[in-house]
Amino acid sequence: MNGGGRCACAPGETLELGSCVPAAVGDAFCGPAARAGIDGCTFRRCGGDDAVDIATGACVPRAAVARAGSFACAPGTVATPEGGELSCLPADATCPRGTEFASGRCVRRPVCPAGSLAFAGKAAAGRVVCVPVVSAGGRTTGERVDVGAWAAIAIGVDGAEGSPDLCRPIAQRPLAFGLAPDASLVVHVRVEISIPDEDVSRVRAAATARGEGGARLPASGESVVSDAVGSALELLRGLGGEASTGVVAAEVRCVVGKPAAAHPSAAAGPLGSP
Repeated sequence: MNGGGRCACAPGETLELGSCVPAAVGDAFCGPAARAGIDGCTFRRCGGDDAVDIATGACVPRAAVARAGSFACAPGTVATPEGGELSCLPADATCPRGTEFASGRCVRRPVCPAGSLAFAGKAAAGRVVCVPVVSAGGRTTGERVDVGAWAAIAIGVDGAEGSPDLCRPIAQRPLAFGLAPDASLVVHVRVEISIPDEDVSRVRAAATARGEGGARLPASGESVVSDAVGSALELLRGLGGEASTGVVAAEVRCVVGKPAAAHPSAAAGPLGSP
């Protein structure tokens, strides 16, 4: 049950990151190649030999994609249309936000009630627990949102790896960062969340991103990071209520490109499925 007393979202709403939001907001969080629904984020379906373009959401014939036919990805990665070209994604990056790659398909992570987020860190001893981020309280709204806890789970802990929900759309766009098929990049993302008058509906965020050693990123890569942060923050805004604090900041890491170790079952990925 969330802070508003609901155990489920109202008709026309979708549950993402603990927040009941309109379908359009959920779709924006899922990204152009996916849509939100009762099963969370799922990729758009394409027929025949078409595959969904991760950057545009369009269904494109594999044969029409630039470099198709003579393009080969390294073991552990999957050839995926990205903006009319092919990029090589680690198997997990071929799944939409809120899911993970397991047994050759994208599986939704455990779902928690509205007003709480799933957490599986060391403190949970490997178990997935639902952490409440909305509680009764507040001076005016009757609901208090633990913004620090929300950010730690939805964005990541300062100085550590970013959360899958933040890093997934970034990892899906190696060409936007100018990467070759066999290259990788660690993107350092700093997110500063401010909430005027501690009113969650007015939340805003500034996101900056750099490569190793503070190297500048291509403008297209910076745009991908900005969209990833912005679409996540819309879900925080959707919680409403009064914030526990007016400012939260964290710098986290997201890996783009070739994985450190090949996934044994990454020869085909869900994005290439009809």
